[in-house]
Amino acid sequence: MKKVIILSAVFIFILIQTFPQSAFFTSDSPRCFNDTVHFTPGFPGGTILQEKWDFGDGNVITYDPPTTFPVFTTHLYANYGTYTVNRTVKFSAIILNYSILVQVIPRPVANFSYAFVTCAGQSVQFTDLSITNYGYIQSWYWNFGDPTSGINNTSTLSNPSHTFSAAGNYNVSLTVTGNTGCANTIIKAITISILPVANFAYSGTCEGDLTQFTDLSIANAAAIVSYNWNFGDGGTSSLSSPMHIYATYGVFNVTLTVVNSNGCTHSVTKPVMVNAKPVAFFSFPSTNCMGLPVQFNDLSYIPAGFSGYIVQWVWEFGDGTSPLMINFPGNPNVTHTFWGYATAHVVRLTVTTSNGCTAFVERIVNSVPAPVANFTQSVTTCEQQPVQFYDLSQTNGGGVIISWNWDFGDPMSGINNSSTLQNPAHAFTDAGIFTVTLVVTNNIGCQDTMTKAISVNTGPIANFSSDTVPVGSLTTFTDLSISPGSIVIWRWDFGDGQSSSLSNPTHLYGMPGTYMAKLTVTNTMGCIGDIIKPVVILDTLNAPPATRNVTNVIVANSETKCYNASQVINIAGNGTFFFVLSGGNATFIAGQKISFLPNSIVLSGGNMWGYIAPNGPYCVTPSMPSTTSADDQVSMGIEQSSFKIYPNPTTGVFVFELKGKDANNSSTVEFYGTMGEKVMTENLNGELKHEFNLTGLPIGIYFIRIVNGDKVETAKIIRQ
Repeated sequence: MKKVIILSAVFIFILIQTFPQSAFFTSDSPRCFNDTVHFTPGFPGGTILQEKWDFGDGNVITYDPPTTFPVFTTHLYANYGTYTVNRTVKFSAIILNYSILVQVIPRPVANFSYAFVTCAGQSVQFTDLSITNYGYIQSWYWNFGDPTSGINNTSTLSNPSHTFSAAGNYNVSLTVTGNTGCANTIIKAITISILPVANFAYSGTCEGDLTQFTDLSIANAAAIVSYNWNFGDGGTSSLSSPMHIYATYGVFNVTLTVVNSNGCTHSVTKPVMVNAKPVAFFSFPSTNCMGLPVQFNDLSYIPAGFSGYIVQWVWEFGDGTSPLMINFPGNPNVTHTFWGYATAHVVRLTVTTSNGCTAFVERIVNSVPAPVANFTQSVTTCEQQPVQFYDLSQTNGGGVIISWNWDFGDPMSGINNSSTLQNPAHAFTDAGIFTVTLVVTNNIGCQDTMTKAISVNTGPIANFSSDTVPVGSLTTFTDLSISPGSIVIWRWDFGDGQSSSLSNPTHLYGMPGTYMAKLTVTNTMGCIGDIIKPVVILDTLNAPPATRNVTNVIVANSETKCYNASQVINIAGNGTFFFVLSGGNATFIAGQKISFLPNSIVLSGGNMWGYIAPNGPYCVTPSMPSTTSADDQVSMGIEQSSFKIYPNPTTGVFVFELKGKDANNSSTVEFYGTMGEKVMTENLNGELKHEFNLTGLPIGIYFIRIVNGDKVETAKIIRQ
């Protein structure tokens, strides 16, 4: 810029040599304080002999030869301001003056402050404090003296911040430039302190439990003076090692910020897993009965999304019994019978997961008193006779009894072996000891059971005989009943509308025919037996003969024949025969004796019966349908033709006595049970009397078969 001016001046000087002489000059004002002001003279227009410069601040310089003229001078002002600069130029013939104003602009005063806290790795805030007396500050240039920070080592912001890369001493400079272009620089030394290192640990944690946080921070050069915890769920703490309760489960980012005595801050963030607590729960029946086991079923679980499983269940039943602990893989479902008489218990189930989280639930279990089952029965308990049972059960403070279930212990009675009536009756099929069970249930579902042994007595076996008489004659009825106790009541129904209570009555029927007479007997134990038998009242033309000989007869298949006599029947003998073929049936009824002589043959599948009935009834005709009952078929009558037995019934020992002309013959006596099984056999070698002992046999009815020569006779005996 100056060269251009000088060349121009020279150029003018050369071209215009006739210009007038001049003291003109210029300067590079305005200039900044402490900068040198340069003064440039113009074309003098003549030969200068002397120059004098007055800079307006009291400083005057005079230039004399041999100084080279014109003088290009400079001046450094001691203060800023506006100065009048005068140049006096002496020519040979004239002295000229020229003045201009020179402005010295004050520089801005660079200054700055920074945050009290200056720590490595931590942003330090710088604040510009520079001032200016002229204009305004137009730019800032910061150098933080931290070349390791790269492009971040400088800034052109007015108030920047800088994070120093390491602890140490740094020279931070600020250069500020005003709008006049004047600049100023300040350098300050700053010390960057070492940061503390924040760190922590925590205990395994579960939702709703206390989580212990432990500070593991390293203080480094200065002691840690403050802690700030952010637990990630909105909770905070200023303790060094606090505890915290997480209300829910999940992953929480926990931040610990520590500050040392230098104000240096460091933070660390760690994820904290808060494990879900198990959800403890169990079920049990809504209705529970005191004294009966209660089923408890575990329904506990771990919320979805969390690993782990339940490893322990602890049941506490609230009745004073010890807790029941079950460890995985055991079955957590249990039964428990509450101890004592309380009707309500607080049952607690505590479950623990593989993560160590525990939860419990308590539920009230109510128990209802069970009823107390009891019953009695009628005094009279006889086989095949209804026994009345009476329910005596009590509610026991529980619900109303709504059902009764009886088991009479008598399976032979089939569907009649049970009953749901409150007060049922049952006819036992046999005598003996029966176990009767009553189960009662109340409206809550609670039950109780009572079992009793019931002794059922043997009933009397009703039987009678009646003679067969012509119409107009008295029919004699003879009681043949047997009983383990004395018979005390007889009730006769003669089948014609008439009755009697005598033991051995007589009765006059008004018309011939067959009447169904019934005898009902009752013994001293109240047991009842009855029997119905036909009573034949003959027309005088149909009276049986005294003796009947049955010879040369074949009873074919499906044929039924009946023969009677008031005294004796002889079958076959003397070269004759009597055959009952398979499927045939023959019946003989005699008042005194039936003789089965040689050639009286019954083939397999045929049947032949013989009855001694001194007083009838007899066949109405020589041949009649087989309508007699099973009792009649096996009954041979008490009075036998060739033997007698006594006492009958017997408690075990009885006498068998042969009589008549065949008494000295050898006889065989066979005993059969009611199912046809042979239970005993004795050979009598000419004995007239023989004592038998049935003590070793069960109580009941037995049949005796006597084979004496060519005769076979049967009888019935009762073992009491």
